[in-house]
Amino acid sequence: MVADMGAQESLEGYREAMDAQVQSSTDDDRTAARDHATSPVRAFVPDSAHLLTRGRNADVYLINDTQVLRRLHTGATSYPNVDLVLHLNAHDYPTARVITVEGTDLVMERLHGPTLLQALDAEEVTIPEGVRILLDLHSALHALPLPPGAAPPAGASMIHLDLHPGNILLTSNGPRVIDWESARLGPAELDLATTALVFAEVVVDGNEYAHAAHSMLRHFTEATGPGYGGLVAQAAAIRSAHPTLDPAERELLPDAIVVVEQELRRLGR
Repeated sequence: MVADMGAQESLEGYREAMDAQVQSSTDDDRTAARDHATSPVRAFVPDSAHLLTRGRNADVYLINDTQVLRRLHTGATSYPNVDLVLHLNAHDYPTARVITVEGTDLVMERLHGPTLLQALDAEEVTIPEGVRILLDLHSALHALPLPPGAAPPAGASMIHLDLHPGNILLTSNGPRVIDWESARLGPAELDLATTALVFAEVVVDGNEYAHAAHSMLRHFTEATGPGYGGLVAQAAAIRSAHPTLDPAERELLPDAIVVVEQELRRLGR
């Protein structure tokens, strides 16, 4: 995705967005959002010329400058977690807005900007700044009220379970979180453990991002404190069971657990 702004604009937009408190919506607001989101998908015939990307579970097509169409190609008949995303929209959490839902078709707001991963790679955002963006997005998500009718264990939050630099877009209005397929209700520390584990997978993979990923893991762990340490194995089990996880990534998980545990021990945790 092409960057539509400079790093300074990204960070200024981020700070403004994260300074605003999340506003609670009324039941009427949530009903209106659901009614709007289930209106018929407007006439649009996707073709190869409009294809932006082919993801693990959906193809993404360009409709226009402000909208994209996500079409499932997994055989599923409906989108997972669409109600959760509508709840996030109703509470102004920084993510793309759902416009319409119809079966395997999901029309969403088109977001412009580089991923946080791309900005880090280009040195437009420093590692400490990147970690702070991640932690602020985690904190804002975990602080949101739970969806109506939810009956999770005490202390549960909404968690993303794949919140890493590749799933954050730096838009002119601040960072936006994407890819909610793994999201659920659960302990906030499990979300943090999953992010740490993703960093560790890159370290174990030994590619050109390994050194930066190790630095991100170190800064992230120093900032989070010890809470997530006991949930690393559970985070790995959830990632391993995800049906769209690449087999090569699955093979990295045992060594990634070791890397995270070593980092925790290094910090005396």
